[in-house]
Amino acid sequence: MKYVKLVFIWLFSLFIAFIMIQQGWAKFGADGRWARSFAEWGYPAWFRMLIGVVETGGSLALLVPPVAFYGALALAAVMVGATGTLLFDGRGVDAVTPIAYTVVLVWIAFERRGTRVGSPKAPEQIRQSGSGRARGRHELRLA
Repeated sequence: MKYVKLVFIWLFSLFIAFIMIQQGWAKFGADGRWARSFAEWGYPAWFRMLIGVVETGGSLALLVPPVAFYGALALAAVMVGATGTLLFDGRGVDAVTPIAYTVVLVWIAFERRGTRVGSPKAPEQIRQSGSGRARGRHELRLA
């Protein structure tokens, strides 16, 4: 059962990372759809760039288990903001997608909480390595 859960964590992480990297990267274009949308919503250009950085960075973080928890939380925060923006703009039906992403991202963060950097569980994953390596080195096992 643990294996099946890990497969689903990775499948959802890969899917969301694939989508969010594309969407985050698209926010850097000054003349694209996102530039027009952010301007219509009254957000400054620097905010669009910040969202692009968070989406791109958070997506990459989802693919690295020790920081996937933080990437999932950052992306979930962006999705909460996207939901609020769409609801405020009167596009309630369109808000279903960021709500769904938020639910999945919070689940990923919950499941990855034990593998995060700084987690109390993290030391369990660091094993003293033997096998001919220099004394005192540690090996990080990525779950």
